[in-house]
Order: sequence, then structure tokens, then C-alpha cells
Amino acid sequence: MADLAVTSLSNKHAPLSECPLQVTALLLFIFSALLLFIFSALLLFLFSALLLLLFSALLLFLFSALLLFIFSALLLFIFSALLLFIFSALLLFIFSRLQFLCFIFGLNEAA
Repeated sequence: MADLAVTSLSNKHAPLSECPLQVTALLLFIFSALLLFIFSALLLFLFSALLLLLFSALLLFLFSALLLFIFSALLLFIFSALLLFIFSALLLFIFSRLQFLCFIFGLNEAA
């Protein structure tokens, strides 16, 4: 054991086979924990980015669908009001002309 300590102190870069089992296990544990931390952080970042992308796409779709519904309802309301106005003005014009023609030709009961 004393030989190993002297060898480790004299040789700064001792091969892994000359290190004690506890040091090797500790280094392996630290290295695997570091790799696990990096891998889990990378997976968490990718998964959160994917979820954020999906959530923002869903919100954009819902918002655009809502805006499309509101604008289409507004346009339909304006168009139907315009058509109703034109149709009522046309009917009023036709009935006023008919009443005028009835008055001229004596078809009016009051005349």
C-alpha cells in the first residue's frame, strides 16, 4: 500500500488500473452523475422547447380562429344589413310607384 502511495505521488498521471478501487468508483460515480445531469438537462430543454412550440402554435391557431369567426360574423352582419336596406328600399320604391300608378289610373278606392 505504501508503494502505491509513493507511486501515485511520484507519477502525476498514474494509469487508472493503479488507482484504488474507491477512487475509481468515485470518479465513475461523479462522471456518470455529470453525464446524467447534462443529458437530463438537455432532454428537459428540448422537451420544454417542444411543449412551448406546441402550446404557442395551439394558442395562435385558437386566436386566429377566434379572430376569423369574429370578423366573418361582423362581415356577415354588415352584408346582411346592407342587403336588408337595399331590399327594403327597393320594395318601398316599387310599392310607392304602384300606389302612384293606381292613383293616376283611378284604381285607388279613395279617388
